[in-house]
Amino acid sequence: MRAGRLFPPVLLLTLVLLGRGGHCTAIPARAQADGVIVLSVPRVVSLENGSSTNVTISLRAPLNETLVVTLNITHSSKHGTIVELPDEVQLPAGHTKAGFQVKADDVGQVTVYLYTSNSNLTGPRIQFQVIHSIIVKYADQVIGWIYFLAWSISFYPQLYENWRRKSVVGLSFDFIALNLTGFIAYSVFNVGLFWIPLIKEEFLLSYPNGVNPVAINDVFFSLHAVALTLLTIIQCCIYEAYMNFRRKSTEGWSIGNVLLDFVGGSFSLLQMFLQSYNNDQWKLIFGDPTKFGLGVFSIIFDIVFMVQHYCLYRRQGYEPCE
Repeated sequence: MRAGRLFPPVLLLTLVLLGRGGHCTAIPARAQADGVIVLSVPRVVSLENGSSTNVTISLRAPLNETLVVTLNITHSSKHGTIVELPDEVQLPAGHTKAGFQVKADDVGQVTVYLYTSNSNLTGPRIQFQVIHSIIVKYADQVIGWIYFLAWSISFYPQLYENWRRKSVVGLSFDFIALNLTGFIAYSVFNVGLFWIPLIKEEFLLSYPNGVNPVAINDVFFSLHAVALTLLTIIQCCIYEAYMNFRRKSTEGWSIGNVLLDFVGGSFSLLQMFLQSYNNDQWKLIFGDPTKFGLGVFSIIFDIVFMVQHYCLYRRQGYEPCE
């Protein structure tokens, strides 16, 4: 039976997630073709293992006949049951709402596509993400902002040190230039994957059931890092620069920058490990290679700088001129 005979050409279904342990990220309503019911659903539903969430399907206006919405699982990260879902949901004639319950049985990810009884077209998808603990999720978010603050503040001691001495002696311009190159690339990656719909669609084509690894703190940090690194380069253009190894001294190099950078790198990696543990997806560690690489390499070089400052060059090889 054709949809156009019994239903208006435009019908909007909105899924509103209510209940304990659940979280949804809504997306705007999609455009619809004539005679086709278009579903507007959350992209992601997060559940703590063992919790349940009530899902409500609603219509703008009641229908003359029962509407059947079928839930079709297209991907499951495990062979066992991750979430308990009904095969279909019926919205009775004359009603505008129908509800069903989703229960989390195991940690993992499930992708579900929605169909209606009036169309053979594939509906939008919902990705159910069952995590170990909501506390770990919040800890992951807090740690993400700690690394953001530590890494972001780490730029200011060097800027202050340069301004105080009116010199960038001991600061390598090559180091700053390479930093700028890396942060620009990191910013392009983060902004594209977090804000640009076309790039997000490309990510979903490559990883149809993947979890976007970029968080808002990643975007803010990378943009802030580009701005502060540019400011440091301006200082280098004003002041004359020499490198540490030529003077056998760390005089002029802010150890506060190194220590905070070490803290930021450590918490950045810790956040990625917590995300991977909480979702049982260890591939998330390498899902954002720029963030992972930045954290690892920053920690390595921070250790080198700390060894130079506290061990190798503790005593100055020259007497500073007043």
